[in-house]
Amino acid sequence: MLFKKASNFVFICIISVCSTLPLGEPEFVSQDGSDKIILPFKKDTDIAKFEFYESKIGEFPDYTSSNFNIDEINFKINMLKTKVVDILYIDIGFIDKEKGLQYTVCVTTKNEEVFLFNPFIWDKNTGRFKLIKT
Repeated sequence: MLFKKASNFVFICIISVCSTLPLGEPEFVSQDGSDKIILPFKKDTDIAKFEFYESKIGEFPDYTSSNFNIDEINFKINMLKTKVVDILYIDIGFIDKEKGLQYTVCVTTKNEEVFLFNPFIWDKNTGRFKLIKT
């Protein structure tokens, strides 16, 4: 009974966050030998494109020129199995982990809203990508 109440509370929190934020915080996964960044968003958010900007760690990227522009978007059914969240999977296997740079994801919606996420880096100590605080 207590577990059901806790599960319902978590579900309500997820729905309330998703109803106020067009996009959630990115997560990083390694799947089938390929690294991916996962961006949750509301079902009614129409994403037009996403871009990656690279810069030295701690510096602001030059948002006037995208290093990686991907117009083909790969949508998947959400992992939470709710009716309000979808997941945008982006393969980031193209990133050179030895460069020691930070990367910023920029998502543009069809109504031209632009969302910039906190930059991320490859952490050599953990062997994973991670967000850095700005």
